[in-house]
Amino acid sequence: MEIRHTIKGKKLMPTRIYIMVAIIAIAVIGSFAYFVLTPAAGLDTSKYQIVTLTTGESFMGKLSGLNNDYVVLENSYYQQKPATQLDHATTDSQQVTVLRLSDSVAKPENTMRIARDKIVHWENLNNDSKIVQAIKQDSPAK
Repeated sequence: MEIRHTIKGKKLMPTRIYIMVAIIAIAVIGSFAYFVLTPAAGLDTSKYQIVTLTTGESFMGKLSGLNNDYVVLENSYYQQKPATQLDHATTDSQQVTVLRLSDSVAKPENTMRIARDKIVHWENLNNDSKIVQAIKQDSPAK
């Protein structure tokens, strides 16, 4: 039996239609929230991150704002590679050297704002990585 509501003689939609509209609205809002919040999933704010850009450059620091158009990379560093070192190839005997972004020739602030669409990928760095050890050696107070 279908229940119909009326107000001053006008028929209103059946209750089932209201329920279906509510379910669809909840699904749409839930999907939107999931896809907007997904980029920040997995971000460990207690660790340093490495960010690789579409230009091929990589920077290390504390990443935040992944759900914004521009993400923030604070306490930013880049790796100085020896001339003989291949990309991503580091042996145990090689020393890793990192430089503060603010120590580069241009002397920018040590915080980068990066357009989110220019990021190829980012990763949390383990505290025992050579890069994190080099950063901590450079800034013992951090």
